[in-house]
Amino acid sequence: MLIFLLIFNSIFNTPENPEEDYSWKFVILGDTQDLSAHAPDLFFNATQWIANQSDIIYVTQMGDLVDDRDNMTQWKTAYDAMHILDGHADWGAVPGNHDLEAMPINGTASAIEDSTNYNTFFGECEHHDIVKNQFIFIYLRFDHLDYAESIIQDHQDLYAIIVIHSCLFSDTLYDENVVERVSKYNNVIAILSGHHTGSAFFQCANNQGGEISLILTNYQDIPTITNSLKVCTVFKDRIDVKTFEPMSNIYKNGSYGFMEEFSFSYG
Repeated sequence: MLIFLLIFNSIFNTPENPEEDYSWKFVILGDTQDLSAHAPDLFFNATQWIANQSDIIYVTQMGDLVDDRDNMTQWKTAYDAMHILDGHADWGAVPGNHDLEAMPINGTASAIEDSTNYNTFFGECEHHDIVKNQFIFIYLRFDHLDYAESIIQDHQDLYAIIVIHSCLFSDTLYDENVVERVSKYNNVIAILSGHHTGSAFFQCANNQGGEISLILTNYQDIPTITNSLKVCTVFKDRIDVKTFEPMSNIYKNGSYGFMEEFSFSYG
């Protein structure tokens, strides 16, 4: 009887789609400076939507949390919006130029970085998070690539995703220095970035014959303000990416004229 029950359970309790049973999701949240400065309600709406989704377990933000490094109201907005995720999804953020550099005076931007406010509200500029004991998200302050390499070397058993404010500029242009430094490691599967307006996807080869997927996410400066984000569904050998706009509660495909839906393999 016991043998019969074991066989019965193995036949009839098998998921109809084992791939779907495995899947989980993370979100790429692009630059939020316009939301912090001009539309806090849309920032809160985005993170509350994420918090309401039980299958989203991680959120990664691309930097430029605020528009003005010295504006405490914007920092408080960004802090409150991101912490809506607490208890629902783990998350990480990376500093952008607006988070570290002073606003332009007479059209000239300051090149002097000050991370005091970023550190106060969001902690260290460089850090890493391990997700599902399979992926590691590595956050870099601009091109501080020594940190990335040290973490990759220490976690070569994990799929590495680099998060940096600026890397992919358009559909085919990217920061060659960043890619070259990490392409020697075959466990680096993606580099996520923002800064440049739009949504783009590009793949380049690593030194081991595999591919690194470069993904740009920054929905600012399109005709109307939006809180769009990317929902990434992770399967055993690929990641499916779709653009979603919480404020209208719809998935976008071709609405912005960017690359808004795509898939890439890993492993």
